[in-house]
Amino acid sequence: MKRILLVAFLSCLCYTGFSQALISLYGGGGCATSNNYDIAPSGGLELLLPGHRGGRMFIGADLFYQGYSQWADNEANSAKHGTGTAGTIDRLLSSYVFLAPKFSYGIGKKENWKVYFDVGVGYNISGFDSLRKWDHGYYTNGYYTAYTSGIGQYDSTLDKSSNINKLVFRLGVGIS
Repeated sequence: MKRILLVAFLSCLCYTGFSQALISLYGGGGCATSNNYDIAPSGGLELLLPGHRGGRMFIGADLFYQGYSQWADNEANSAKHGTGTAGTIDRLLSSYVFLAPKFSYGIGKKENWKVYFDVGVGYNISGFDSLRKWDHGYYTNGYYTAYTSGIGQYDSTLDKSSNINKLVFRLGVGIS
């Protein structure tokens, strides 16, 4: 424990001052190009301190929220939104809070561009995952026929929320 405290204390001595510290508050939303249900919000707070010799390098931490929203619809005959005679729909909503150490480097004469890299863990604060499976038809002589007599019908929804990961690992790389 003494070594950890010593390393933490000596690391703080590497900073020349806090006059160029950057504190940022940000927010936004994102959506996937496939299996998307709606926009998932995100936002956070970051603190970046100048490196040992000041200049272009910044080291700090990022505390942020990120939501995930997915809808995977797989139905017979390319039907959508539960209108097909058979299929599955997987629905996932989850939210995580992340804490990630961050490294940032300024590019250009005025540092208008910054390259950043962060790695951290996230803790699940809420989530719901469900799977709906159904078949409203039956097979007659090897052919699939729509429901008429009720043979082989089922419609079920399973709660899979217990399968959501409580801790996740995140790697972030980008240019801003």
